[in-house]
Amino acid sequence: MFLNYLTRQLSRIRNIFSNFAILFFKLIIMKKISLLLLFSMIVFPVASQTFKLNFKGDWMFTDVQLHKSQGNVSVNTMIDTGCTYCIIDSTYIEENCAGFIDLGKDLVTEGKGYPSIVLDSIVVCGKTFNDVKCLVLNLKRKFPDKFDFVLGVNILKQCVWKFNLKDSVLQICSSGEEFDGQVCKWENDKYYKFLPEDCIAFIGKVGKKTTMFYFDTGSNYCMLNKDLYDGQKVKVEAKVSTVKGTVTNIIPLYKDVNFKIKGNVFTCDFLESLLGNKKYNTINISFLKGKSFVLDYPQRKLIVL
Repeated sequence: MFLNYLTRQLSRIRNIFSNFAILFFKLIIMKKISLLLLFSMIVFPVASQTFKLNFKGDWMFTDVQLHKSQGNVSVNTMIDTGCTYCIIDSTYIEENCAGFIDLGKDLVTEGKGYPSIVLDSIVVCGKTFNDVKCLVLNLKRKFPDKFDFVLGVNILKQCVWKFNLKDSVLQICSSGEEFDGQVCKWENDKYYKFLPEDCIAFIGKVGKKTTMFYFDTGSNYCMLNKDLYDGQKVKVEAKVSTVKGTVTNIIPLYKDVNFKIKGNVFTCDFLESLLGNKKYNTINISFLKGKSFVLDYPQRKLIVL
């Protein structure tokens, strides 16, 4: 009895596939589906779009479209892995978005937090992100470097991003896509309460000393705790941007410091940390210059290609 039942089920499955095949080839004959298109879909996967990166020092920028109500605007945007939320400059809103962003009506203040608005959507690298929370700050008053919009981790953490610093291009990759390169798995910030939410932080070494590195593309310098380095120092004048503004100091510079992350060796220059010995050191893209790398937020991986 079971054998008869199994035979009937197999026959039904065979008939379904047979009918599907007949319909499929009818569509081809009727030129509803191009054989060339079919072949290209099977043999050549669709490549993701690439978008231009531009730089100011060690900061990375790309164009982003902002949408609210019936208006939209394109803005050159700084990419900041150290900023929990996107930020829009209040002066930029007044000068460029007055027709569709009403700060009197749209602005929300939560307790002692920064005021914010919710954009209907933003478009980055051809991908649309809906209902985007953006902090509203007077960036131009605090930072003379003039940031109109900052792309924060609330957007970055949703995707896999590939940065080609040599050719200055950026793209969003498919989740689960495999990459060959040096893999640096970052820590879970839930176990390190002193770190910003959803940040990228690695356990690494300088010499034989174990320490933590915080990867912040919004930092204009790499900063190292002074107790980690006993080599030659050169004092330089540096403008350092902080949340409170930009300060100019004479700071020791450590040249060509080797450090390790998950067994991978990197080299870059560091300024001595302005805040003494913190629980972590700060690195920006300077140790990746001329290279391509992937930030796989879902897998918490930095992959240097």
